[in-house]
Amino acid sequence: MRRIFLVRHGKPDIPQGERRYIGRTDVKLSTLGKLQAVLLGTVPEIKNASAVFCSPLSRSRETAQFLCPEPVVVEGLAEMSAGDWDGLRFDEVKERWPELYAARGLDPNIPIPGAEDVFEGQKRFEGAVRTCLDRSEGDIVIVAHITVNQSLLCLAKGIPADRCRGIKLPCGSYSVLDFDGNFHVIQEGVLPHPALDDALCEKLLDAAGADDRLKAHCFAVADQAVWLCEELNRAGCGFNGSLVRSAALLHDIARACPDHPGTGAAWLSELGYEEAANVIRQHHDPDSTEINEAALVYMADKLVQGSQTVTLEERFSASLAKCRNEEAIKANRRRYDTAKTIKNGINSLCKR
Repeated sequence: MRRIFLVRHGKPDIPQGERRYIGRTDVKLSTLGKLQAVLLGTVPEIKNASAVFCSPLSRSRETAQFLCPEPVVVEGLAEMSAGDWDGLRFDEVKERWPELYAARGLDPNIPIPGAEDVFEGQKRFEGAVRTCLDRSEGDIVIVAHITVNQSLLCLAKGIPADRCRGIKLPCGSYSVLDFDGNFHVIQEGVLPHPALDDALCEKLLDAAGADDRLKAHCFAVADQAVWLCEELNRAGCGFNGSLVRSAALLHDIARACPDHPGTGAAWLSELGYEEAANVIRQHHDPDSTEINEAALVYMADKLVQGSQTVTLEERFSASLAKCRNEEAIKANRRRYDTAKTIKNGINSLCKR
């Protein structure tokens, strides 16, 4: 009996809010897609597989490269073509094919002009998977696309290929098949959710494009936040030190993006780390001055400049010098006042 880990690639880089038909359209991974690929690489059975195969499309190959430096490209694993609609936005299709678009809303099995037939596609996918099995030994990983994976799960379940859309397979998920000449479904649509330890947080930072300077800052903030947490816990508070450290390590994961606290929080929420996301969202502007895990990360971030520990006055004086308008100056003052209030709250709890 052999085991197949059937991976759906990470989220592709499609502009936010756009919905497109991207069958054979070659789209790279988004940053979130790379983070999803990192999590897939933590699954022990995936890490220990004998071989990794992928589609020739970038979103599949890039995901596979997080699992294996040189995955084997198999042409037959490419996503089904969406024909004349491939690469177009939904609103473009609706404008150009209004009647067909409306009809497919009621029956998605109505064919798209020029698109690959789902039954023919299923035959192609099965052949490609059997080729992967023939070219390898032991358990393998196949990084493919939603229709590829849905079709193979239908085959294993004895469900007609045109009913595959009911199988939910999020980006960055994996399914498990056993193979003994036939395919048998063991699991489907599993999203990895490992603990956010230091090693994993560093891999996530790397995948998001963090350089050594930013990583040094994140680790310095984490050390400061954990020190504050331990001081408070010695005074009888019950704060979650693991949450404080992981959220502090990842607080600037989206540093290159506009509204980086919100973007970073959205990424962590999408990955299933809601508590860390909530802390990250608040590291510029906490919801309140209540002393909690978010307040500790906020304070730690204000006590570190670069990778060096500083006073609040030093930190806010340096940031004030960078303010270019009255709005920025007001934000600086507001954050300084918040930091002083939180500092006083921490000192009170520690009875200083």
